[in-house]
Amino acid sequence: MNIRTTSAWILALGLGLAVTGCGKKEQTADVAPPQAETATDPVQYCDFVGGPENAPVQVVGYYPGEHPETLAVLKELLTSYPDKVHVQIVDWRREEGRKLRDAAGLSCAGVTINGNNVLKIDHDGKVDSVAFTRGLTKGDWTVEDLKAAVDQELAKAAAR
Repeated sequence: MNIRTTSAWILALGLGLAVTGCGKKEQTADVAPPQAETATDPVQYCDFVGGPENAPVQVVGYYPGEHPETLAVLKELLTSYPDKVHVQIVDWRREEGRKLRDAAGLSCAGVTINGNNVLKIDHDGKVDSVAFTRGLTKGDWTVEDLKAAVDQELAKAAAR
């Protein structure tokens, strides 16, 4: 093939694509589009309260119904520390939840332990400042940090 023949084929191919299109084909009538959630769909709030209200350690998680792994870890504290921890989860998709979150000094998801979301935690003689903001998979804290903070607060309570 010479250059003119090749150029003619490329031009014909380009014109063919321009006329017929190379995008997605339209959906056929027998395929229903996916249904979007509507404003009337029920919201599954994640509010939760467990453990004695007068427990020496008060753990409050502020979450918008997401972070299921974090919510599970918070609830598991009730099993690890029976009668020593009170756990509350506040869903801040409601106005009253946002007010509680804001009053706790948080602007996003996070956890407070005895009213604080930043604690100095002793990790084998090394003191680290741990911010319990966001969730386990998005934040900079771990389950071990959470349990160390609870242990530390329990020790403080026992020393009083």
